[in-house]
Amino acid sequence: MNKRSSLWVSGLSAAIAIWLIAGTVRLGLRSSDSELQRLGNIGTAVAAIAGFVGLLVLIVYTRETLLLWRTAEEENENRFKPVVTVDISTTDAELGKRLSFTSFTLNNIGSGPAFNVAAKPISGNGVEMRIQDVALLEVNKTAVLEFTIVQEGQPCPTQLEKALLRDHLERGTFPV
Repeated sequence: MNKRSSLWVSGLSAAIAIWLIAGTVRLGLRSSDSELQRLGNIGTAVAAIAGFVGLLVLIVYTRETLLLWRTAEEENENRFKPVVTVDISTTDAELGKRLSFTSFTLNNIGSGPAFNVAAKPISGNGVEMRIQDVALLEVNKTAVLEFTIVQEGQPCPTQLEKALLRDHLERGTFPV
């Protein structure tokens, strides 16, 4: 339930309560009992309706409190979650020279340790980069990225991986 629907429920409850009270008063005034009994009946009916409205308000309040509690708990849990980034970048290249890479890394920039880090392969254009899993990555720590390049279903030899990656990046065929 959001704020708008909560406001509608509250307004509708108030309107129903006023309508019920007015109807009860009209019914009480039409009764043939003595005046004191009539006022007593009206008071009892109004108290019953007010109790019902109070129950509705309590239910809405309890629901809103539950939603606030869930949101606060979720935010509290998210404060301690890891955020892992993959850094595959090149150094500044001069015109006409081949690209050279900085070290490929996994970085934990979150506020909690990352356990069993697994990344989906980066694939497209017949090329796939499979990143190896990391068991533990501490907060604000970096791990060297271990990967394999698979081209058209065939794994690339380890010594040629960076050269193949460089060729695909220079040609613009490496998946984004």
